[in-house]
Amino acid sequence: LKDKKYIYFPLIAEPEIALHGIAEDFFFQLSAINMISRDLPSDHVIIVKEHLLALGRRPKDFYNQIVELKNVFIGDPLDLGISYIKNSKAVACATGTAAWEAAAMGIPVISFSKNNCFNFLDHVFYVNNSDDTKNILNIICKNSWPSNKSKKDGEAFYESSIQDSFDILGKDAFVSWSKSDTKKYSDDKREKLA
Repeated sequence: LKDKKYIYFPLIAEPEIALHGIAEDFFFQLSAINMISRDLPSDHVIIVKEHLLALGRRPKDFYNQIVELKNVFIGDPLDLGISYIKNSKAVACATGTAAWEAAAMGIPVISFSKNNCFNFLDHVFYVNNSDDTKNILNIICKNSWPSNKSKKDGEAFYESSIQDSFDILGKDAFVSWSKSDTKKYSDDKREKLA
């Protein structure tokens, strides 16, 4: 893959709260793959990687439709997604952690949902209608990424996400259901857990 120019499309397990909750405006992953395939320059390909937890959950015809596209290849679901992200020209998906990671690294993202928290970044391209992919892919494929600006913007995005996060009370906040003895937990600790 290091010698190939590709768009990485990580599939999201379905049903999935991130897909059907955050990206409720667009959850047709096969349509998104088709849109990118249609408008992708001839010297680029798409790598589609199945989510490990979704193996065996989709109909075989779903994958047959993907592999019928001449510029689309299936990635190994056992591979780490981060290696696909780092070597890609862009990451495309409705939502998900792969797109978030790419945005934080300054790698372009083709976002198919208006609800993604990273859509405001200049190197994230929101697909508002089906004709947008041609122009978006033209911009992404003709430029060198990550740029100095996209790296700085991604770094600031990452830092702001860390600042908006909170420590979840440490490891003692999680109760093992199999070994749970609720009498061990004081009322004070229970209030914190609630």
